Amino acid sequence: MVAAITPKALSIVGMSAVNKVYDGTTAATLDITAASFNGMVAGDNLNLSAASGNFSDKNAGTGKTVSVTGLNIGGADAGNYVLAGTTAQASADITVRTLNVTALGQNKVYDGTTAAQLGYTDDRLVSDDLNITGTGSFADKNAGTGKTVSVTGLNIGGADAGNYVLVGTTAQASADIAKAKATVTANSINTSYNSQNQTASGFTATGLVNGEDESVLSGVAASVIAKNAGSYINTASGTDKNYDLTFVSGALDIAKAQIDHVTGILANNKFYDGNTAALLNTEHAEFVGIYAGDELNIATATGTFSDNTVGKEKIVSISNLRLGGVDAENYQLIDTTASTKADISILTPPVSPPTDIPMLNPARYLKAMQFRLNNDQVNKKPPVNTIINVVNGAVNMNGITMLAGEH
Repeated sequence: MVAAITPKALSIVGMSAVNKVYDGTTAATLDITAASFNGMVAGDNLNLSAASGNFSDKNAGTGKTVSVTGLNIGGADAGNYVLAGTTAQASADITVRTLNVTALGQNKVYDGTTAAQLGYTDDRLVSDDLNITGTGSFADKNAGTGKTVSVTGLNIGGADAGNYVLVGTTAQASADIAKAKATVTANSINTSYNSQNQTASGFTATGLVNGEDESVLSGVAASVIAKNAGSYINTASGTDKNYDLTFVSGALDIAKAQIDHVTGILANNKFYDGNTAALLNTEHAEFVGIYAGDELNIATATGTFSDNTVGKEKIVSISNLRLGGVDAENYQLIDTTASTKADISILTPPVSPPTDIPMLNPARYLKAMQFRLNNDQVNKKPPVNTIINVVNGAVNMNGITMLAGEH
């Protein structure tokens, strides 16, 4: 009779999986050093020749299931045994991976705050999905280069965030704050001459940030002072630590004060001369609107009688008035006309002289006559006087013989 010896069934005990740090895979390392065979006959030679393990997923966790496949036995007595199964289960931990983050400060233009924008680099696994967040603050708000940025509140987000732990939640970086651009416009003032110094000062600014106003520009000034009528430039200048400034000039425009009209101009009386021209006397002219202490006079003026006839208190029209004096350029004369009164007196005609007595000075209405003596008069005693008749003027004595005695 022939008998068959069938392989004996075996089971494996004492096999385990090794804990690991998250590496983005499900691969598990098996520890078979303590494995033994349940059902092996004492003295037989067996070993576990092949096996592989995989975690249920790649993610970090404790007591995670490890599936073991491909179990096989080897050794001198392997042909006498058969495994009850080629698979098994174990458990192990996947611990979180440490993430090293480097914060990168981003340069910015001055915005009046210490807020800093950040970028990051880290040592994550290439295929993992992570988002790094945090808060960056410059040491102060002012413009400058290589400024320290303090980073706080570092945090990890993203699909794979649970597989990592940050080395720290704070960091340091550096970045620049460039000056913001702003325009400074000097103030302009329109005013009128008042015989006093007047000032245009101050400025406005555009481009200032974060609600700042002109008071932050402590290194900027604009001012111009002037007294006389004219246009004067108000120039702004200066610097600021946080703003790159462009300057626009303003102006102080002082308009001429107004002299409404002139009073007190007189016209001289004259003898009839056949024309309407009037000689004016401006010594006592008064200027309506002049400021106390200023000096004005009449530079030019034309006087004209209403007609050329003889009369009392005849109207004299004054035209072409123009101001003179040291302060004339500060005033504008509104009414360049005025009026006054003066007389044109009748001129008494002179007695016509004999034809042999020449007119001595007709321009000043001077007449002189000399009566000649006949023979009878010469012999009379006392002799007849030679008569000089003078009208409205001095006598030209050339060619006239003065007689001794009565005349």
